[in-house]
Amino acid sequence: MNLSRRQLIAVLAGGAGAFAATSTGALGALGARALQGTQEGPASIGEVLRSANGELRVQLVVNPGTAIVNGSAVAGLSTYNGEFPAPTLVVRPGDRMRIRLINNGSTITNLHFHGMHVSPRGHQDNVFIEVGPGQVHEYDVKIPQDHPGGLFWYHPHHHTESGPQVWSGLSGLIIVEGGASLLPQVRELRKHSLALREGGLGPDGSWADYTTLSTDATELYVNGMLNPRITIRPGETQFWQIGNIGVATYYALGLDNHEFTVVEEDGAMVWRTWQTDTLIMPPGKRYGVLVTARRGRGTVRLRQLGYNQGKAQCQHGHSCACGSPAIKTAQCPYPPTSPIRQVGSPDRLPTAESSR
Repeated sequence: MNLSRRQLIAVLAGGAGAFAATSTGALGALGARALQGTQEGPASIGEVLRSANGELRVQLVVNPGTAIVNGSAVAGLSTYNGEFPAPTLVVRPGDRMRIRLINNGSTITNLHFHGMHVSPRGHQDNVFIEVGPGQVHEYDVKIPQDHPGGLFWYHPHHHTESGPQVWSGLSGLIIVEGGASLLPQVRELRKHSLALREGGLGPDGSWADYTTLSTDATELYVNGMLNPRITIRPGETQFWQIGNIGVATYYALGLDNHEFTVVEEDGAMVWRTWQTDTLIMPPGKRYGVLVTARRGRGTVRLRQLGYNQGKAQCQHGHSCACGSPAIKTAQCPYPPTSPIRQVGSPDRLPTAESSR
């Protein structure tokens, strides 16, 4: 259904409270093996590397070993520059990404710039490049001037190794500036980037080996944390860019008594915005959404609602990853359905003046 500007303002600006949006974290239960922070922290994206003067010049070092996960040192990871999650790369259309990849790992690796409209040839987004243990490769990726603004991600793409390497921590977000974030109605909003990934600890407290944890026995990490916190003022609208940078897990995300207004999908502005109470996030999926606080002060849970993974058996004979113990219900969604309401084109979003 198309809405007028005034009707859309009512949808987006109807909030009257403040909340802290909190991830429920778990897809299942790791019991005493789970990383349990003593208190919730802010949902920081970690290190951000920005381009300057038309160029992003960075060094990414594959480092096997220990990294900080949810505030604690965890062994058994493989990270870029020792960061979990990996550094977020921020570029603009027309930039060049000059990335030196140093492989201190024990297996062949490379880089893939997932979703980006760049060349697969030579030293650009070439998944046939092989960077062996102890080797260095210089990437020189030219981003077109007309490249869409939005959320993308990078990860290894050497066949037979990409799954284990992403699982171990080798993946990160790429933000191409532009897109919905430059719309007059969105430009001044507070923004958050959320990197989702699965993972968990083995019996010895180190990062579990690839494939050793069942789908319903993994944790959902948000920016490398469990249960991070996002604060929002009463009636405030924020712009969230959410990406699933994990290996294989599908997520169904819901925000208690709130809806998402989708303005970007997979790195591009949508032709027509829509509202939904559930975001389906397969691996590699990205959304840009507007979220408005509509209720009084308190805590609202950003929940993983459960989704059919085609693996471990769930209740009623269905195969799915259930929600966390805090939200587990009698039956997992199979698959969850999401009511969608069409809202309008991005130029019908409220302006800063009209929303006051």
